[in-house]
Amino acid sequence: MMRTLVCMMLATLLLGSCASTRAQDIAQQAAMLFDQGDSADALPLYERAIALAPENSTYRYNYLLALLDVNAKEVPSLAEQAFQQFPAHLQFLLVKARAHAQLAEYEQALLTYDRILDLDIQNTDLMVAVMEFAKSWGYRKNALALAEHLLLHHTKEKEAAAVIAELAPQDSYLRDIAAYLTKEAEKALPQSPPIQSK
Repeated sequence: MMRTLVCMMLATLLLGSCASTRAQDIAQQAAMLFDQGDSADALPLYERAIALAPENSTYRYNYLLALLDVNAKEVPSLAEQAFQQFPAHLQFLLVKARAHAQLAEYEQALLTYDRILDLDIQNTDLMVAVMEFAKSWGYRKNALALAEHLLLHHTKEKEAAAVIAELAPQDSYLRDIAAYLTKEAEKALPQSPPIQSK
Protein backbone atom coordinates (compact mmCIF):
# COMPACT_ATOMS: atom_id res chain seq x y z
CA MET A 1 0.00 0.00 0.00
CA MET A 2 2.75 2.44 0.99
CA ARG A 3 4.71 1.54 -2.14
CA THR A 4 1.73 2.26 -4.35
CA LEU A 5 1.21 5.63 -2.70
CA VAL A 6 4.88 6.57 -3.19
CA CYS A 7 4.76 5.47 -6.84
CA MET A 8 1.62 7.51 -7.44
CA MET A 9 3.20 10.60 -5.87
CA LEU A 10 6.35 10.20 -7.97
CA ALA A 11 4.29 9.73 -11.13
CA THR A 12 2.29 12.88 -10.36
CA LEU A 13 5.45 14.90 -9.79
CA LEU A 14 7.01 13.55 -12.97
CA LEU A 15 3.94 14.35 -15.06
CA GLY A 16 3.78 17.85 -13.59
CA SER A 17 7.44 18.38 -14.34
CA CYS A 18 7.00 17.16 -17.93
CA ALA A 19 4.03 19.49 -18.48
CA SER A 20 6.01 22.41 -17.08
CA THR A 21 8.97 21.63 -19.33
CA ARG A 22 6.71 21.29 -22.38
CA ALA A 23 5.01 24.57 -21.52
CA GLN A 24 8.39 26.28 -21.23
CA ASP A 25 9.52 24.92 -24.62
CA ILE A 26 6.29 26.02 -26.28
CA ALA A 27 6.49 29.47 -24.66
CA GLN A 28 10.05 29.87 -25.95
CA GLN A 29 8.88 29.08 -29.48
CA ALA A 30 6.09 31.61 -29.08
CA ALA A 31 8.55 34.23 -27.79
CA MET A 32 10.77 33.72 -30.83
CA LEU A 33 7.79 34.27 -33.15
CA PHE A 34 6.68 37.31 -31.16
CA ASP A 35 10.19 38.81 -31.29
CA GLN A 36 10.15 38.34 -35.07
CA GLY A 37 6.90 40.29 -35.26
CA ASP A 38 4.71 37.25 -35.87
CA SER A 39 2.21 37.80 -33.08
CA ALA A 40 -0.61 35.92 -34.83
CA ASP A 41 1.38 32.67 -34.92
CA ALA A 42 2.65 33.19 -31.38
CA LEU A 43 -0.87 33.36 -29.92
CA PRO A 44 -1.84 29.67 -30.24
CA LEU A 45 1.51 28.64 -28.82
CA TYR A 46 1.04 30.90 -25.80
CA GLU A 47 -2.46 29.44 -25.39
CA ARG A 48 -0.98 25.93 -25.28
CA ALA A 49 1.66 27.00 -22.77
CA ILE A 50 -1.05 28.54 -20.57
CA ALA A 51 -3.12 25.35 -20.79
CA LEU A 52 -0.11 23.32 -19.63
CA ALA A 53 0.93 25.76 -16.90
CA PRO A 54 -2.07 27.92 -15.93
CA GLU A 55 -0.28 29.19 -12.81
CA ASN A 56 2.44 30.85 -14.89
CA SER A 57 1.71 34.59 -15.05
CA THR A 58 4.50 35.25 -17.57
CA TYR A 59 2.86 33.12 -20.26
CA ARG A 60 -0.43 34.94 -19.69
CA TYR A 61 1.26 38.36 -19.90
CA ASN A 62 3.15 37.48 -23.08
CA TYR A 63 -0.08 36.15 -24.58
CA LEU A 64 -1.75 39.49 -23.88
CA LEU A 65 1.15 41.39 -25.48
CA ALA A 66 0.84 39.28 -28.63
CA LEU A 67 -2.94 39.71 -28.61
CA LEU A 68 -2.44 43.47 -28.35
CA ASP A 69 -0.84 43.35 -31.80
CA VAL A 70 -3.57 41.15 -33.28
CA ASN A 71 -6.83 42.19 -31.61
CA ALA A 72 -6.53 44.95 -29.02
CA LYS A 73 -10.30 44.93 -28.34
CA GLU A 74 -10.03 41.60 -26.52
CA VAL A 75 -7.15 42.65 -24.29
CA PRO A 76 -8.84 44.83 -21.62
CA SER A 77 -11.25 42.15 -20.39
CA LEU A 78 -8.65 39.37 -20.54
CA ALA A 79 -6.08 41.55 -18.79
CA GLU A 80 -8.60 42.29 -16.04
CA GLN A 81 -9.27 38.56 -15.61
CA ALA A 82 -5.53 37.90 -15.44
CA PHE A 83 -5.11 40.62 -12.82
CA GLN A 84 -7.89 39.05 -10.75
CA GLN A 85 -6.00 35.75 -10.92
CA PHE A 86 -2.59 37.34 -10.28
CA PRO A 87 -3.31 40.48 -8.20
CA ALA A 88 0.35 41.08 -7.37
CA HIS A 89 1.21 41.55 -11.05
CA LEU A 90 0.44 45.13 -12.05
CA GLN A 91 1.77 44.50 -15.55
CA PHE A 92 -1.67 43.09 -16.42
CA LEU A 93 -3.20 46.48 -15.68
CA LEU A 94 -0.44 48.15 -17.70
CA VAL A 95 -1.25 46.07 -20.77
CA LYS A 96 -4.95 46.83 -20.20
CA ALA A 97 -4.19 50.56 -20.18
CA ARG A 98 -2.05 50.20 -23.32
CA ALA A 99 -4.91 48.44 -25.08
CA HIS A 100 -7.36 51.20 -24.14
CA ALA A 101 -4.89 53.82 -25.39
CA GLN A 102 -4.31 51.91 -28.62
CA LEU A 103 -8.08 51.84 -29.16
CA ALA A 104 -8.24 55.62 -28.46
CA GLU A 105 -10.26 54.92 -25.29
CA TYR A 106 -8.22 57.50 -23.44
CA GLU A 107 -10.54 57.99 -20.49
CA GLN A 108 -10.50 54.24 -19.78
CA ALA A 109 -6.72 54.20 -20.18
CA LEU A 110 -6.34 57.02 -17.65
CA LEU A 111 -8.70 55.32 -15.19
CA THR A 112 -6.62 52.16 -15.45
CA TYR A 113 -3.39 54.10 -14.98
CA ASP A 114 -4.94 55.80 -11.93
CA ARG A 115 -5.71 52.38 -10.53
CA ILE A 116 -2.10 51.30 -11.02
CA LEU A 117 -0.77 54.47 -9.40
CA ASP A 118 -3.11 53.98 -6.44
CA LEU A 119 -1.48 50.58 -5.93
CA ASP A 120 2.07 51.76 -6.70
CA ILE A 121 2.21 55.41 -5.62
CA GLN A 122 6.03 55.41 -5.53
CA ASN A 123 6.29 54.72 -9.27
CA THR A 124 7.15 58.27 -10.29
CA ASP A 125 8.47 57.21 -13.70
CA LEU A 126 5.04 55.83 -14.57
CA MET A 127 3.42 58.94 -13.10
CA VAL A 128 5.50 61.14 -15.42
CA ALA A 129 4.61 58.95 -18.41
CA VAL A 130 0.90 59.09 -17.56
CA MET A 131 1.14 62.86 -17.08
CA GLU A 132 2.60 63.14 -20.59
CA PHE A 133 -0.05 60.78 -22.02
CA ALA A 134 -2.83 62.82 -20.40
CA LYS A 135 -1.35 66.02 -21.83
CA SER A 136 -1.03 64.57 -25.33
CA TRP A 137 -4.58 63.15 -25.23
CA GLY A 138 -6.05 66.52 -24.22
CA TYR A 139 -6.79 65.65 -20.59
CA ARG A 140 -5.29 68.81 -19.11
CA LYS A 141 -6.91 68.39 -15.70
CA ASN A 142 -5.42 64.92 -15.26
CA ALA A 143 -2.00 66.08 -16.43
CA LEU A 144 -2.04 69.05 -14.05
CA ALA A 145 -3.16 66.89 -11.11
CA LEU A 146 -0.24 64.53 -11.68
CA ALA A 147 2.16 67.46 -12.14
CA GLU A 148 0.92 68.95 -8.87
CA HIS A 149 1.45 65.65 -7.05
CA LEU A 150 4.98 65.33 -8.41
CA LEU A 151 5.81 68.92 -7.59
CA LEU A 152 4.44 68.85 -4.05
CA HIS A 153 6.24 65.59 -3.31
CA HIS A 154 9.53 66.92 -4.70
CA THR A 155 9.93 64.20 -7.30
CA LYS A 156 10.47 64.72 -10.99
CA GLU A 157 10.08 68.46 -10.46
CA LYS A 158 11.61 69.39 -13.80
CA GLU A 159 9.08 67.33 -15.76
CA ALA A 160 6.21 68.56 -13.58
CA ALA A 161 7.29 72.19 -13.95
CA ALA A 162 7.34 71.86 -17.74
CA VAL A 163 3.75 70.58 -17.80
CA ILE A 164 2.65 73.27 -15.35
CA ALA A 165 4.30 75.98 -17.47
CA GLU A 166 2.41 74.72 -20.51
CA LEU A 167 -1.01 73.95 -19.01
CA ALA A 168 -1.60 75.83 -15.75
CA PRO A 169 -3.52 79.11 -15.78
CA GLN A 170 -1.38 82.23 -15.39
CA ASP A 171 -2.69 82.94 -11.89
CA SER A 172 -2.16 79.38 -10.63
CA TYR A 173 -0.21 78.89 -7.42
CA LEU A 174 1.44 75.92 -9.14
CA ARG A 175 3.30 78.30 -11.43
CA ASP A 176 4.73 80.09 -8.39
CA ILE A 177 5.83 76.84 -6.76
CA ALA A 178 7.34 75.56 -10.01
CA ALA A 179 9.20 78.83 -10.57
CA TYR A 180 10.53 78.81 -7.01
CA LEU A 181 11.69 75.20 -7.20
CA THR A 182 13.28 75.79 -10.59
CA LYS A 183 15.25 78.75 -9.22
CA GLU A 184 16.30 76.71 -6.16
CA ALA A 185 17.47 73.89 -8.42
CA GLU A 186 19.50 76.32 -10.51
CA LYS A 187 21.14 77.72 -7.36
CA ALA A 188 22.05 74.22 -6.24
CA LEU A 189 23.95 73.52 -9.46
CA PRO A 190 27.72 73.79 -9.01
CA GLN A 191 29.04 77.00 -10.45
CA SER A 192 31.99 76.80 -12.80
CA PRO A 193 34.79 79.19 -11.94
CA PRO A 194 35.32 81.89 -14.55
CA ILE A 195 38.04 81.18 -17.06
CA GLN A 196 40.90 83.56 -16.55
CA SER A 197 42.68 84.86 -19.58
CA LYS A 198 46.43 85.05 -19.60
